[in-house]
Amino acid sequence: MKTRAAQASIEYITLIGVALMILAVFLFIAMYMYSSFNNSANYNQLSEMSNGIVNTVDELSSQSVGSTYSLSFFSPGLASPSFFCGDILVLNSKTGHEVSTTSNMNMSGILPLNGGQFQAYVSILKTSNGAVAMLSLDLPISKIISDYSLSPGSISYNITFLNASNSAVPTNFNLTALYMNGTQIFSLPKSANSGNVAGSSSLPSSVNSVIMVVYVPTYSEESAQCVPP
Repeated sequence: MKTRAAQASIEYITLIGVALMILAVFLFIAMYMYSSFNNSANYNQLSEMSNGIVNTVDELSSQSVGSTYSLSFFSPGLASPSFFCGDILVLNSKTGHEVSTTSNMNMSGILPLNGGQFQAYVSILKTSNGAVAMLSLDLPISKIISDYSLSPGSISYNITFLNASNSAVPTNFNLTALYMNGTQIFSLPKSANSGNVAGSSSLPSSVNSVIMVVYVPTYSEESAQCVPP
Protein backbone atom coordinates (compact mmCIF):
# COMPACT_ATOMS: atom_id res chain seq x y z
CA MET A 1 0.00 0.00 0.00
CA LYS A 2 2.80 2.39 0.91
CA THR A 3 4.49 1.69 -2.44
CA ARG A 4 1.28 2.40 -4.35
CA ALA A 5 0.72 5.62 -2.37
CA ALA A 6 4.28 6.76 -3.04
CA GLN A 7 3.91 5.96 -6.73
CA ALA A 8 0.64 7.85 -6.88
CA SER A 9 2.28 10.86 -5.23
CA ILE A 10 5.13 10.80 -7.76
CA GLU A 11 2.66 10.57 -10.65
CA TYR A 12 0.65 13.45 -9.20
CA ILE A 13 3.76 15.64 -8.79
CA THR A 14 4.90 14.73 -12.31
CA LEU A 15 1.47 15.65 -13.69
CA ILE A 16 1.52 18.99 -11.87
CA GLY A 17 5.05 19.64 -13.18
CA VAL A 18 4.06 18.92 -16.78
CA ALA A 19 0.98 21.14 -16.40
CA LEU A 20 3.12 24.00 -15.06
CA MET A 21 5.59 23.60 -17.92
CA ILE A 22 2.76 23.75 -20.47
CA LEU A 23 1.35 26.83 -18.73
CA ALA A 24 4.77 28.49 -18.72
CA VAL A 25 5.21 27.84 -22.45
CA PHE A 26 1.71 29.17 -23.13
CA LEU A 27 2.37 32.33 -21.11
CA PHE A 28 5.70 32.88 -22.86
CA ILE A 29 4.07 32.59 -26.28
CA ALA A 30 1.22 34.89 -25.23
CA MET A 31 3.61 37.53 -23.88
CA TYR A 32 5.74 37.33 -27.02
CA MET A 33 2.72 37.77 -29.26
CA TYR A 34 1.43 40.63 -27.12
CA SER A 35 4.82 42.37 -27.25
CA SER A 36 5.07 41.87 -31.02
CA PHE A 37 1.55 43.26 -31.48
CA ASN A 38 2.33 46.32 -29.34
CA ASN A 39 5.59 46.96 -31.22
CA SER A 40 3.80 46.70 -34.55
CA ALA A 41 0.98 48.98 -33.36
CA ASN A 42 3.49 51.53 -32.04
CA TYR A 43 5.38 51.60 -35.35
CA ASN A 44 2.14 51.99 -37.30
CA GLN A 45 1.02 54.88 -35.08
CA LEU A 46 4.41 56.57 -35.51
CA SER A 47 4.25 56.12 -39.27
CA GLU A 48 0.68 57.44 -39.44
CA MET A 49 1.70 60.51 -37.42
CA SER A 50 4.67 61.21 -39.70
CA ASN A 51 2.68 60.66 -42.89
CA GLY A 52 -0.16 62.86 -41.62
CA ILE A 53 2.18 65.78 -40.97
CA VAL A 54 4.14 65.42 -44.22
CA ASN A 55 1.01 64.91 -46.35
CA THR A 56 -0.41 68.14 -44.95
CA VAL A 57 2.85 69.94 -45.76
CA ASP A 58 2.76 68.55 -49.30
CA GLU A 59 -0.84 69.70 -49.78
CA LEU A 60 0.16 73.17 -48.61
CA SER A 61 3.43 73.41 -50.56
CA SER A 62 1.79 74.88 -53.66
CA GLN A 63 0.14 77.66 -51.65
CA SER A 64 1.46 81.15 -50.95
CA VAL A 65 3.33 82.40 -47.87
CA GLY A 66 0.93 82.79 -44.94
CA SER A 67 -1.33 79.89 -45.93
CA THR A 68 -2.32 77.58 -43.07
CA TYR A 69 -3.84 74.11 -42.91
CA SER A 70 -5.07 72.38 -39.76
CA LEU A 71 -4.66 68.73 -38.90
CA SER A 72 -5.15 66.33 -36.02
CA PHE A 73 -2.84 63.43 -35.23
CA PHE A 74 -2.28 60.78 -32.60
CA SER A 75 1.19 60.46 -31.12
CA PRO A 76 2.30 57.19 -29.48
CA GLY A 77 4.84 59.23 -27.47
CA LEU A 78 8.09 60.52 -28.91
CA ALA A 79 11.68 60.15 -27.79
CA SER A 80 14.29 62.86 -28.22
CA PRO A 81 15.56 63.75 -30.69
CA SER A 82 12.59 63.81 -33.02
CA PHE A 83 13.46 66.53 -35.49
CA PHE A 84 13.18 68.29 -38.82
CA CYS A 85 16.14 68.23 -41.19
CA GLY A 86 15.43 70.26 -44.30
CA ASP A 87 12.63 68.41 -46.09
CA ILE A 88 12.90 65.33 -43.84
CA LEU A 89 10.91 64.61 -40.66
CA VAL A 90 12.51 62.09 -38.30
CA LEU A 91 10.36 60.68 -35.49
CA ASN A 92 11.70 58.41 -32.74
CA SER A 93 9.34 56.53 -30.43
CA LYS A 94 9.89 55.69 -26.79
CA THR A 95 9.87 52.02 -27.75
CA GLY A 96 12.87 52.42 -30.06
CA HIS A 97 11.21 52.76 -33.47
CA GLU A 98 12.31 55.41 -35.98
CA VAL A 99 10.41 56.74 -38.99
CA SER A 100 11.87 59.12 -41.57
CA THR A 101 9.55 60.82 -44.10
CA THR A 102 10.43 63.25 -46.90
CA SER A 103 8.30 66.20 -47.92
CA ASN A 104 8.13 68.49 -50.96
CA MET A 105 9.56 71.44 -49.00
CA ASN A 106 11.67 72.31 -45.99
CA MET A 107 9.99 71.98 -42.61
CA SER A 108 10.43 73.11 -39.02
CA GLY A 109 8.28 73.36 -35.94
CA ILE A 110 7.36 71.90 -32.60
CA LEU A 111 6.54 68.32 -31.60
CA PRO A 112 4.86 66.87 -28.48
CA LEU A 113 6.86 64.24 -26.61
CA ASN A 114 3.82 63.00 -24.67
CA GLY A 115 1.42 60.55 -26.25
CA GLY A 116 -2.15 61.43 -27.11
CA GLN A 117 -4.34 63.23 -29.62
CA PHE A 118 -3.16 66.68 -30.76
CA GLN A 119 -4.57 69.52 -32.81
CA ALA A 120 -1.91 71.12 -34.99
CA TYR A 121 -1.42 73.64 -37.79
CA VAL A 122 0.98 73.88 -40.71
CA SER A 123 1.80 77.35 -42.05
CA ILE A 124 4.10 78.54 -44.81
CA LEU A 125 6.57 81.10 -43.52
CA LYS A 126 9.12 83.18 -45.37
CA THR A 127 12.63 82.88 -43.94
CA SER A 128 16.13 83.90 -44.99
CA ASN A 129 16.48 80.40 -46.45
CA GLY A 130 13.25 80.56 -48.45
CA ALA A 131 9.75 79.29 -47.73
CA VAL A 132 9.41 76.83 -44.84
CA ALA A 133 6.42 74.82 -43.63
CA MET A 134 6.11 75.29 -39.86
CA LEU A 135 4.23 72.90 -37.59
CA SER A 136 2.57 74.49 -34.55
CA LEU A 137 0.46 72.94 -31.80
CA ASP A 138 -2.74 73.98 -30.02
CA LEU A 139 -0.89 74.31 -26.69
CA PRO A 140 0.13 77.27 -24.46
CA ILE A 141 3.39 77.45 -26.40
CA SER A 142 2.18 77.00 -29.95
CA LYS A 143 5.29 77.92 -31.93
CA ILE A 144 9.04 77.87 -31.38
CA ILE A 145 10.85 79.84 -34.06
CA SER A 146 14.59 79.12 -34.06
CA ASP A 147 17.31 80.66 -36.18
CA TYR A 148 20.81 79.16 -35.98
CA SER A 149 24.15 80.06 -37.50
CA LEU A 150 26.97 77.53 -37.35
CA SER A 151 30.58 78.67 -37.55
CA PRO A 152 33.86 76.92 -36.63
CA GLY A 153 33.89 76.46 -32.85
CA SER A 154 30.48 77.97 -32.04
CA ILE A 155 26.80 78.19 -32.86
CA SER A 156 24.66 81.34 -32.63
CA TYR A 157 20.95 81.14 -31.89
CA ASN A 158 17.86 83.33 -31.80
CA ILE A 159 14.81 81.57 -30.33
CA THR A 160 11.27 82.91 -29.91
CA PHE A 161 8.37 81.27 -28.07
CA LEU A 162 4.86 82.21 -29.22
CA ASN A 163 1.30 81.29 -28.27
CA ALA A 164 -1.53 80.72 -30.74
CA SER A 165 -2.08 84.49 -30.97
CA ASN A 166 1.59 85.02 -31.89
CA SER A 167 2.30 86.74 -28.58
CA ALA A 168 5.66 86.08 -26.95
CA VAL A 169 5.60 83.69 -23.98
CA PRO A 170 8.27 83.87 -21.22
CA THR A 171 9.75 80.38 -21.01
CA ASN A 172 12.33 78.25 -19.24
CA PHE A 173 13.84 75.64 -21.52
CA ASN A 174 16.82 73.42 -22.21
CA LEU A 175 19.05 74.04 -25.21
CA THR A 176 20.91 70.95 -26.39
CA ALA A 177 23.38 70.36 -29.21
CA LEU A 178 23.83 66.85 -30.59
CA TYR A 179 26.13 65.28 -33.12
CA MET A 180 24.21 63.92 -36.10
CA ASN A 181 24.42 60.43 -34.56
CA GLY A 182 22.55 61.68 -31.47
CA THR A 183 25.54 61.95 -29.11
CA GLN A 184 25.25 64.98 -26.84
CA ILE A 185 27.68 67.87 -27.21
CA PHE A 186 26.14 70.14 -24.58
CA SER A 187 22.86 70.71 -22.75
CA LEU A 188 22.20 74.04 -21.03
CA PRO A 189 19.26 75.42 -19.03
CA LYS A 190 18.08 78.70 -20.52
CA SER A 191 15.43 81.36 -19.87
CA ALA A 192 13.58 83.53 -22.36
CA ASN A 193 12.18 86.09 -19.93
CA SER A 194 10.60 88.16 -22.69
CA GLY A 195 9.74 85.18 -24.88
CA ASN A 196 12.90 85.59 -26.92
CA VAL A 197 16.55 84.80 -26.30
CA ALA A 198 19.66 85.15 -28.44
CA GLY A 199 23.25 84.16 -27.83
CA SER A 200 25.97 81.71 -28.77
CA SER A 201 27.59 78.59 -27.36
CA SER A 202 30.92 76.91 -27.98
CA LEU A 203 31.28 73.76 -30.05
CA PRO A 204 34.25 71.54 -30.83
CA SER A 205 36.04 73.06 -33.82
CA SER A 206 35.62 69.81 -35.77
CA VAL A 207 31.82 70.02 -35.75
CA ASN A 208 30.39 70.91 -39.15
CA SER A 209 26.72 70.01 -38.58
CA VAL A 210 24.56 69.53 -35.49
CA ILE A 211 21.05 68.81 -34.28
CA MET A 212 19.84 71.66 -32.08
CA VAL A 213 17.09 70.78 -29.60
CA VAL A 214 14.87 73.22 -27.71
CA TYR A 215 12.95 71.36 -25.00
CA VAL A 216 10.20 72.98 -22.89
CA PRO A 217 9.71 70.71 -19.85
CA THR A 218 6.57 72.51 -18.63
CA TYR A 219 4.58 71.27 -21.63
CA SER A 220 6.86 68.40 -22.75
CA GLU A 221 7.34 70.05 -26.15
CA GLU A 222 10.41 69.88 -28.34
CA SER A 223 11.59 71.84 -31.35
CA ALA A 224 14.60 70.20 -32.93
CA GLN A 225 16.28 70.71 -36.26
CA CYS A 226 19.54 69.89 -37.96
CA VAL A 227 21.87 72.78 -38.71
CA PRO A 228 24.13 72.31 -41.73
CA PRO A 229 27.46 74.07 -42.25
